Amino acid sequence: MRRKRRNDSSEKMFEQIGFGDIKLNIGDKLYKDGKLYAEVTGESEELYFLQKSGSSCDLANPYFKNTVIESILFGRLLLEQMNFQ
Repeated sequence: MRRKRRNDSSEKMFEQIGFGDIKLNIGDKLYKDGKLYAEVTGESEELYFLQKSGSSCDLANPYFKNTVIESILFGRLLLEQMNFQ
């Protein structure tokens, strides 16, 4: 006996969020353990430049975009507001 697939409007489909779905913008703030961790100050094709909170250095640190996005996806870092592409 074959089961029919339900195709109701009441059935909701959820998609998984991936690396290509999240985009950080200059000024976005990242939080770790409930405290401000860093702010996005720039980006290039492959990097985000993050100014760490409380750092005495005025230069932002470069991080690979995938590394930052992975930290967000796995909950190690949180954003105030998430932007999707």
